[in-house]
Amino acid sequence: MTTTELTEEIARLSAAVTPTSCELLSSVEAPAHLTLVALLPAEIVAQLQPILDDLRKIDPSLLLNPVDLLHLTVFHCSVTYKPELIMQTVKEVMAGKELSFTLHGLTAMNTAFAVCAFPDNDSLFTLRQALFGATNLGSPPNGYRGHMAWATLGRYSEMPKPEVLTYLNSYGKKVFGEIVVDELVLYKSKSKDLSSSKEVARLSF
Repeated sequence: MTTTELTEEIARLSAAVTPTSCELLSSVEAPAHLTLVALLPAEIVAQLQPILDDLRKIDPSLLLNPVDLLHLTVFHCSVTYKPELIMQTVKEVMAGKELSFTLHGLTAMNTAFAVCAFPDNDSLFTLRQALFGATNLGSPPNGYRGHMAWATLGRYSEMPKPEVLTYLNSYGKKVFGEIVVDELVLYKSKSKDLSSSKEVARLSF
């Protein structure tokens, strides 16, 4: 997918935030799972810290993610799959490849808000294809969910205040910068924000 196509799908996703969608999705408890992530570099986190501080002031009820665990989600699956299989697949697929992103804009989703991460090449989708195949999960989605990543900043369990959405929209076209990922970390967690997570494996490439 092109960047334009991804941007259009994100806009449709953000526009779909409704009280009903928030209530339905937030009522489902997340099962324990494995999550493969790229932790955000310090220079990006430094830009996001003031945004989190502002959001905390606007609405203290927001569930903001720990700053030291802000990340891009690459892949997640049930804990029934072996971590060794996942990391071996990463090692084989990423040999000689670059995984890089342009972080551009904040968007509101049904139960969360996040920084959009647009891949600079097809390495992310290639890696996801391999991981889906190795774990017999089929194929990654063909739309934005398969072709891009997000750095989730926080979540809400009910329709966010208009002030929150207005603030997020003010950063809709903000370019936070480019990052090159040279390390992926695998966590075991039952929490979507990794706050109660345990690091299982780490791989540099």
